Formats: sequence, C-alpha cells, structure tokens
Amino acid sequence: MIFCDEQRCDAVAEVVSDISTLSSVLLWRSKKKYNHPKIASYTDTIALGYGKSLPLVELGKDDPAILMYTSGTTGKPKGVVQTNRGVTHALNAAIVQALVGMSLKPKGGEKPTNTPNSILLTVPLFHATGLHAIFLLSTIVGRKIVMQYKWDAERALQLIEREKVTHFTGVPTMVLELMQHKNFDMYDTSTLQQIGGGGAPPPPSMVHDVGKKFKRAAPTQGYGMTETNAVVTFNSGDAYVLRPTSCGQVVPFVQVEIWDDNHSSLGPEQVGRVMVKGANIMKGYYKNPKATRESITVDGFLDTGDIGKLSADNFLYILDRAKDMVIRGGENISCAEVEAAVYEVEAVAECAVIGVPHPTLQEEVAVAVYAKEGQEITLEQIQLACGNLAKFKRPVHLFKWPERLPRGATGKIVKKEIRSMIQMLQNKQSKL
Repeated sequence: MIFCDEQRCDAVAEVVSDISTLSSVLLWRSKKKYNHPKIASYTDTIALGYGKSLPLVELGKDDPAILMYTSGTTGKPKGVVQTNRGVTHALNAAIVQALVGMSLKPKGGEKPTNTPNSILLTVPLFHATGLHAIFLLSTIVGRKIVMQYKWDAERALQLIEREKVTHFTGVPTMVLELMQHKNFDMYDTSTLQQIGGGGAPPPPSMVHDVGKKFKRAAPTQGYGMTETNAVVTFNSGDAYVLRPTSCGQVVPFVQVEIWDDNHSSLGPEQVGRVMVKGANIMKGYYKNPKATRESITVDGFLDTGDIGKLSADNFLYILDRAKDMVIRGGENISCAEVEAAVYEVEAVAECAVIGVPHPTLQEEVAVAVYAKEGQEITLEQIQLACGNLAKFKRPVHLFKWPERLPRGATGKIVKKEIRSMIQMLQNKQSKL
C-alpha cells in the first residue's frame, strides 16, 4: 500500500497499474478524483473499518519494524532494516537526551520563559532523525511538534515566532541558513531554548555564533546514523561550548570503540575507525548481505565509515568520512578539519572540501563555497584562514557557487553532486 498526498499521487498514478503487488494508493486530504480502482481516499477507506477489531499479530523484539534508506550523500542509498528492539532502545537513550535538552538552563542568566516545550520538525519523517529523534521522542516526552512541510529558512523563522518554538533541530546547513537570513532580526526567536544540529560535522564557529544570535538558546549536537537509529552521542550547553569540535559523550545503552586497520581497539586520543555496538544497531541492509557483512562484525560492532577519536572522558570527535578523504601524495587530509578553518572566513556562508584529480599527487584539495549576500571570497582569503594547517592541507582550488550548495532530502550537503558538477565544468573547459 502507498499512503501519500496529492503531489506524490500524481507521481505514481501513471505506474499504479504496472505494479502487480500494489493493493491500493490511499490519498490523504485531497478532493481530486483519480479514475483508477486502486486509488482511494484515505478517510473513506479508514471509515470502512470503524467498529472492527484489528487482527492480533505476534511480534518479536528482533523482528523487522521499519525499513529506512540512508541519505546517500556519499554513495548509493541502502535500505536499513530496523527492529523493534533497535527502535525502542534508541528511544530510551534519546529520552535522556531530550530531558537534558529540555532542562538546559538559559544562557547568560536569562530568566526561563513559561512557554510549553515544542520542537520544529524541519527534516523528513522518512529518516531516523525526523521519525525517531524528533517525532516519536516528542510523543513520549509530551512535547508539541511543529511540522514544516518543506525547509525554508524564513518560513522556519515565521513558525518559531508564531508557535513560540522552544527547540530547533536540523542539519548544520539549516542552522547556518537560519542565522544568516537577511530578515533574521525581524522575527522573535526569544522562546528558543535549544538550537541543535546533527547529520554532518558543524563548523566549530557555529557554537559561538548561536550564542551571539539567540537570546536564550543553548547549542546542542548529536551524532548518529540511520544504521544506529539516529543515536550514538549527545553534546549540549557548557560541555559543547568547551568542546565545539566534539559531537558529544556516548549515550547510555551504546558502546563506541576506535579501531585500527587490524580491528584492534585504540586508546584515548588515538585516531581510527569509529565502531558502534548496541541494541540500537540495525539488523542489516535490505537484500544486501554483502554490504551487511562488510559493515557489521561477527561480534556485533557496526563500522560507521567515520574516522574519529575518543577522549579520556568518552567524548567522541568525528574527523572525517573514511571514504570521503582527500589523499594528496599519500597524505590523508581530513575534509572536516579544512572546512572548519574555511568557515572562519566571515564571508563564507557554506563550504564543502573535496579532492580534485592531479596527474602526480592523485588529488589536490579544493573547496566549493557559497558566499554571504553581497560579499566576495578569494582563494587568498581561504588560504590565509587555513594558515594554521599543514601546507599540503590548504585548498589550492576555489569554486564559487552561485547558490546554496546542493543538498539531499535531509538537508545535508551532497559532495558527490559537487564533484560531478565540477567534473562537467572541467570537461567543458578542456574542450575549448
């Protein structure tokens, strides 16, 4: 069955007859009539069952509960099979996060408001952050959800003011767009108590920018992925300000280790692959046993594909994606480290560091940037901001983007699209 709105129904209507296993398409809140026996009104269909009992179904803790797809920002999306046990354990850990976030003291001695807790839902419900960490979690802790149909920074500001929103969670690009919007000062954001981000490494400067832009809001950040039901670490308040490059402490019910290439666990401050174990881990990738074997070890650790380190007090630092590093002359360069430096340039609204081919070095460091309105960015400015980095890490190519960098459905910047567009541009230039 497909449950959808009118826009999605228009998209599938032409192929409904071709899908033999499809029983029906239930259309939500639309008066539009479709001349097809499989397309029906959701409300009318549900009415047929009034007064009837649902059949009893036996459910096991490790039975599949939901199928979600990874965002695909670094590769082809994969189906993630999540179990009843995985979802509920993730929610148990997330409850701790929510209660901590909802109880954070306003910064700067500001008096707390009497505004009931509410959160702005800006990310899709077909990803773990939106469905688990915001929607289901808010239902459990009794927090109002303000749902935004499609991300737009000014619309978000309008909803925050109108609905007196107290909590905001989105990917870092959303937080940046919110703070950088030209009409930011026109809206009342004083009810916000928490500005959170996740899904991608935020620039360290964002922590301090939150403190400047918002009257009461404390910064928060979480780390997780679809394969972990969105939950691994949490960072908030003073701890986040003191450790702006950390994605937080490991939450209850979850175990994190840093491994070397020989699958040996490393000590504090040593850099390696981030491995996660817990009841919140997925059952596997849908119809992809090979990918499952490559990602989950025999003793139950999930290879996140991230490179990072753990501090002595169990704070996790994500340094880069294992498959998304720039390799220059045999040197591995952390894109996240370079991006953090580039964001120090005042004129930079968004940036993404990638590798571009080089005939002898294999790759060179390049950066794609979108400038704040009315400002210019030069390669010299970028290199100056990266002055504290080793010389081989500094960008040697600058690509100025005329609009916001391309992003996926969750709002995260999609580097593979940036690479593809740059490659097309270079191919055209080589033919001139």
